[in-house]
Amino acid sequence: MKKPLLCLLSCWISLLVLYPPAFCQEKAVLLNIHDFPPLCGYSEKGLPEGIGVQVVKCVFEKMKQPYKIELRSLAKAALNVRTGNADGFFVASRNKDRDEFAVWSEYIAEQNWNWYLLKDNPFDPNDPSFKKQAKIASLLGTNSLKWAKENGYQVTGAPPTPDLLIRMLKAKRMDAIFLSDLLMQATMKQMDLTDEFRVVAGTHKKVGVYFSKKFLENHPGFLERFNGFVPGCRK
Repeated sequence: MKKPLLCLLSCWISLLVLYPPAFCQEKAVLLNIHDFPPLCGYSEKGLPEGIGVQVVKCVFEKMKQPYKIELRSLAKAALNVRTGNADGFFVASRNKDRDEFAVWSEYIAEQNWNWYLLKDNPFDPNDPSFKKQAKIASLLGTNSLKWAKENGYQVTGAPPTPDLLIRMLKAKRMDAIFLSDLLMQATMKQMDLTDEFRVVAGTHKKVGVYFSKKFLENHPGFLERFNGFVPGCRK
């Protein structure tokens, strides 16, 4: 009787190795977010929230994929993905540096990068002289900051928080802020500064999730499934 039992046990172990059950495969995906309201951040209760967070949660629920979201600075979130300490980060617009170590998903939200000036400031961001003469600032670690530098604007400041940006502008330490309209609106509302600035339209940008190339190599088909659910969750 022992031999048939040993044979059955051996076969069962072999099957477990070749075809592991779903609960053995479902490791939580670790994502980093940064404080970028209303797209992503943490609530007063310490829970992840925001437009982008809701889309990602919806997608993972449809995928039946366990996940974990941790708050980091944008620079740290990107570094964690680059070094393998996180599987992805969001919200993020695309740039070539991030494309080196991660793959951008289907977009999960939209925003505009706009110019914000004091109402008595004479500069016009649409005038050719603005690029060479106006002093501008954006948020540390953001793609808008990188874009401004790469396109020849006179970047003189890059504080770590949007409220510091606004205080610098009010103190006339620069001529204009270049930043996401959603983030600026949320920050101005928080600071009770709803009608303090002149706003000039900049450029339209979409944001998504950057997933580590290494993570995607180890999870074939993951990104295709994730992207497939995004449009339905984005509405």
